Parts: sequence; structure tokens; C-alpha cells
Amino acid sequence: MREFVVKGPPARIIFGPGCVSRVGAAEIRTLGCKRLVMVGSVRSLKNIPAVVALQSELGDLVVGTIPRVKENVYGDLVEEAGKEVGRLRADALVVVGGGTALGLAKALANLLPLSSTGPSQMPSPLTIISIPTTYSGSEVTSYHGVSVVLNPAAQALIDKDANKPHGIKARKVAVRNQAVRPALVLYDAHFLQSLPYPLTISSLFNALAHAFEALWVNPMPSPQACWAASESVNIILRYIGNLDPSGRVADASESLVVVNELLYGAYLAAYSLDTEDLGLQHRLAHVLGGTYSVPHAQAHMLLLPHVLRFYEDAWADGGEKTTPLSHLKLGQAPSTQSLARCIFDIQRSLVHSKPPLSLQDVGLGQPDLEGVVDTLLEHGGIPVRQDVPISKPLLLGLLQHAISGESPPWEGRPASRTPRISYLSDQDFRAKDPEAASKIMARRHGQLLHLDRVLMHAPTVAQGWNAMFGSLRSGLRSIDGRLRELVILRVAVVNQAYYEYFQHYPVFLKEGGSVPEAEALGNWRSEASKHLFGAKDRAVLAYVDEMTGRIQVQDKTVKILFATASTEAPESFVVELTALCAGYNMVSRFLEALHLTAESENSAALPRMPVDIHIQTLAGIESTKTHETSHSYPSDS
Repeated sequence: MREFVVKGPPARIIFGPGCVSRVGAAEIRTLGCKRLVMVGSVRSLKNIPAVVALQSELGDLVVGTIPRVKENVYGDLVEEAGKEVGRLRADALVVVGGGTALGLAKALANLLPLSSTGPSQMPSPLTIISIPTTYSGSEVTSYHGVSVVLNPAAQALIDKDANKPHGIKARKVAVRNQAVRPALVLYDAHFLQSLPYPLTISSLFNALAHAFEALWVNPMPSPQACWAASESVNIILRYIGNLDPSGRVADASESLVVVNELLYGAYLAAYSLDTEDLGLQHRLAHVLGGTYSVPHAQAHMLLLPHVLRFYEDAWADGGEKTTPLSHLKLGQAPSTQSLARCIFDIQRSLVHSKPPLSLQDVGLGQPDLEGVVDTLLEHGGIPVRQDVPISKPLLLGLLQHAISGESPPWEGRPASRTPRISYLSDQDFRAKDPEAASKIMARRHGQLLHLDRVLMHAPTVAQGWNAMFGSLRSGLRSIDGRLRELVILRVAVVNQAYYEYFQHYPVFLKEGGSVPEAEALGNWRSEASKHLFGAKDRAVLAYVDEMTGRIQVQDKTVKILFATASTEAPESFVVELTALCAGYNMVSRFLEALHLTAESENSAALPRMPVDIHIQTLAGIESTKTHETSHSYPSDS
């Protein structure tokens, strides 16, 4: 089980299950605070045995409680709580809760010194101690937000708070102040095991948003931010699939391990974000929270796939070959699958198609979109990137998808795109290198592909390519035509390379493959697909998956492949298969990197991979079964 201590500064962090009961009181006492106020919901302060025991152990140091917390931290609550803290002459706040409770504590620490009337009310700056009960990550950041009500008449609606009132004229102000960082954080996974499933999922998407935002805000994110963000996303995607709608882990014996790892992932995400500024994702979430009372974590969950798509499109349109998301080291292999699409599918699989799935489900309508964008542009303070244009029409397009719950574009075909290298005409093609052109045209029977017209910009590459793939297409001795094309189609599916799939789909059918087999390649391991593929097919597909997704191939996979080779020369079969798979991985990467387009249309539609395969491909893992990781925190812990 993962446990560690970070000595700080800025915060001392104790991480490990049971740490609150074991060392919580002692750690708090070492801070030297004399008048503690407990902050959190009634449930957190009264119904969690470890918290009740902690208060008892602290004894007379606890001088009061603030058991009222409210999503999006409205200014009136800060004022009311501030009076109570001043009356109690508190010097420290012990916060049991997530971002909402901690947001209130940070607002108090940030605002009270400015409004205090004297030492009798505020004997010293407030120290914050945090015991997280969600994955918000607020405990390690210097950020917080306060919603300022602009029309006092709406205050009565806020006070009722029954249905998260919509359309309140308020503005959520993001504040950054190093003084509001907690001095002590006690990460105890026991406190998150009973977190309701919907809150767990939205809170983890909040954490994912932190990691992604840390990368795309700064054109040159720090090595620490890149490492922490990548590790965070890998850990969360690895373990989030172990949860089920009951809020439990399928294997009860591993429940604490899963929650502990997810908590670690959220911690790293927040750490990465705190090294950078807040960007478009958070600014939008603040507008939705302050003006439309959308819970902060829920806003992140609903926005994240669409903001990701916004950035992906901006960089694609700008012809960027290296983008901030290139810093994201997901597992052992890159994937050409849209990250936005993958996150969207993961989100849908986890919420099991139950609302909220869109901004419409949390009360926003079409008429609200312009107001959201206008508020964002007027007050948002979005960090400007030269490679990401921000405009009202573009933001409205982003929100249009989010309000309807539409997925990023996906029809089994790519969105229209412009080739990054020009296609040579027949005349220019021949002129580049007549001898090479003649050989290529002979192999193509006079019908050049867009791929050929691009390759000939570098004639020596085109000539070598033609020789190699001529051998792979017609010179294999151990692999028949159907199996060859099956391998190529699976590579295209894993890499989400439509052009490659488009070209080889009719060839697969011509070589004896079937439409059901091609369509099943999105999830060939499923029970429904088992009857379509024999033992040799399945051994080959497993080998192709590991070569393409993991890169490293396991010994057991190779042994099964040899056992099913059914040839007099199994070594020759494996060498040919490996060269075929490696070659067409090169093809798909070349096609996708340069945005090559299909020459015409056919009926081929790239099969969608199921979410678990997306996760495994992204994270480079065999399954979502829990296991310990060996990475350490980038600090002087």
C-alpha cells in the first residue's frame, strides 16, 4: 500500500490509509495552533468515527465548528463564517471535506486579515489543516474561488438551495494566494471509501481536468508538471475502471488499494496544476458555477471532452506537429485516437448513460450560451496562447456540444482535414525520379495513391518504401492473403488510422475475409466475436495488439503464437508477422501524421474500440486489475 511523507514547504503531507487515526492529532499539535475550528458538513464532522475521535483527542484545542458548507462558496457564507471565526478567535481551521469545504476555509484565510478590526478578532493568520474526502486536489493548490452575488434579491434563492437554483446573477472569482495553502494535509483513503459513486466519478474528472490543464495553459510546461500530469492521468485511467455503480470495487479485498491509488493520482494532478495558471477549462467551470450553480466537479466532468476537442482542433488547424498534449506520456505507446473521444467514451461508460450527461441536464438552455461566453470573455482572464485562438464563435461551438451532450465528431470516418504535404501530379511524380516512378506505377498498375504522391517528395524514401511493401504484400511465404489483411486492419483499428483501414478493407474481403470479421475487429476478444476467429487468428491478433499498443510483447503471447503457427517453419512465420505488423504501424503513423486523405469513398467504417480497450491502449496495460506502482513524488520528501 502506498504511503509517504512530504516534509514541505509549502505543506507537510502525510499520505497513507489510517494516518488520521494514527498520527493526526500529534501532527496537528506540532503546528502549535491553540484555537482550532472544525470546518465541514454535519455528516463529516459528526458521523465519521475517525473525525469524532480526532476531535476528542484534540480536546480543548477545538473551540468550535462551522458545519455549513455550500457549493461554489458564496460571499455571504464567507462573511457569516468569518464572523464566527473572529468571535472564536481561531488561529487554525481543520477542514474535513473536499473542494467546497476547503474553498470556504481558503476564502476565510484569504479575506479575514483584510477585514479584521483588530487583534481580538484575528490573533494571527489562519492556518489550514486539510483532511480530504474527495479527489478535488484543492488541498495542495493556492487557488480558490468565491461567488459574488450581483443582485441581492436572489440571495433568498441561494439560501433555499433545494434545487441548486439556476441563473443567479453571480460571478465566481478565482483567487490565487500562496498564504491559503494548507500547512498540513492528511491523505487517508478510508475517508473516500464511502464517497457516493456519482461524486466519485465527477471528482475524478475534476482531477483529470487539473492534469490536462497543467499542460495546455503554458506553452512550455515544467518537467515536474509534465511528469506529474502524465502519471496522474495514467493512474486514474488505470484504476477508475475498477469502480462500479455501487461505489464499491469488484474485488472487496482490493478496495482500499484502488481508492488509495486514485487519491494519489488526484494529488499529482493538483500538484501539476499548481505549477501553472488556470485556463479555459477552469474559467468555464467558474462561470457555470457562479452564474448557473453547477457543482464544480460536475462542470469539469461535462466540459472536459469538449475542451479537449477544442484544443485538439486548434492545434490540428494550425498544423502543429508537437502540441502541449505531446508532453503527456501515456503508457508505452502513443495513440492516434482522439484523446477527447477517448475521455468522452470513458465518461459515458462510467456514468452508465444516466444524467447528467450534458449541460442541459444541469439546467442550462440554448439561450444561456451567449451569456456564458460573454461572461467568460469579459471576466474570464483566460491565459492567451498564440496557437489557440479564443473567440466567441469558437467558444459557442464548444458549448454547443457540451449542452447537447454530443460526442466529439465520430462516424467511423475522420473529420475533413487538409493534407500537410501536397499531392504530386502524375507529371511531377514522374519528373522527381523517372526510374523510381516507373517501378512504383508498375506495382500500382498505373493507379497512384495519395500515399505515393506524398512519398515521392523524397524519391529515395519512396523507392525503399515501394520495395519493402512490395515484399510485405506479395512476397510473404508463411502468411496467406486473408491473415495478412486481418493484421493490417487490426493495426489500423488500434491506431485509429482511417485511410489505412479504407484502403485494405476491400482487399480483406477479396482475400476471403468477411464483413462480420472486419466489423468485429473493434473488440475481437468479446464473447460475441469468439466464433469468428480461430485459435491462430486470436494468437496473431493478441501479438499485433501488444506490438502496436504495448510495444513490448510478453513471453506468453509469443509462446502461444508459436504453438498455433501450424507451419513447418514457425520462425519464418513469426518474423514475417512481426515485419508485417511493424511495417503497417509505420504506414498508419505516416498517414496520420501528414493527414493523408482517401482517394474516394467506400462502405468501410472504422470499427469503434470499446472503452476498456481505449484505456488499455492509452495506458499501455493489459487490464485494469490493480497493482502497485513504483514512482515517487517529485519533491524533497
